[in-house]
Amino acid sequence: RRRAAQRQPLSDGDLETLRRLGTVASEGARARYNEFMISGDASGLLSAGLISERQLQQPASWIKQSLFAALLERSVQQLPACKELIGRLEPHVRVPPLPEPEEEHLGGMGFWSAACLPFEFDGTTYMMAPNGLMIDPSSQEPVGRWSPETDEVVPLVMVQHDGATLLMDPEGTLVDPVNL
Repeated sequence: RRRAAQRQPLSDGDLETLRRLGTVASEGARARYNEFMISGDASGLLSAGLISERQLQQPASWIKQSLFAALLERSVQQLPACKELIGRLEPHVRVPPLPEPEEEHLGGMGFWSAACLPFEFDGTTYMMAPNGLMIDPSSQEPVGRWSPETDEVVPLVMVQHDGATLLMDPEGTLVDPVNL
């Protein structure tokens, strides 16, 4: 019996289990990455099957994401409660890492570390904030808001109003970018 297939809402206990799972995977990925950076030796990560040689050639943010994904998948497979909630994790197309010069320019994870994650739409990679605000990574300017209901980007433009910078949607509604 898989919940995802039945689309049943998750209980508070299920949500707490998933939060703990994410925390464990995140902390494990951070520790493994830091060990790798301090020692400069990836043999432990490679022999444990947590990362591939190809992934090690990618930018730091890609390596961190790969470690997190590998540890998350292992945890799900080892814990019956998580396995029932999530089922089998299937690989999917991942957003490519930032081009190397851009990552160097932004510094490590740079702007991505402000809780924004890469998001690809119609062949273009944007940064997406937790509130759905989509940002052009080269200019760091908001370009729109992701609408999960319609799977579309609602275009937004920045405007000045009473001394504040706001966003305006196509209907002319002004929106505070922080409370989007």
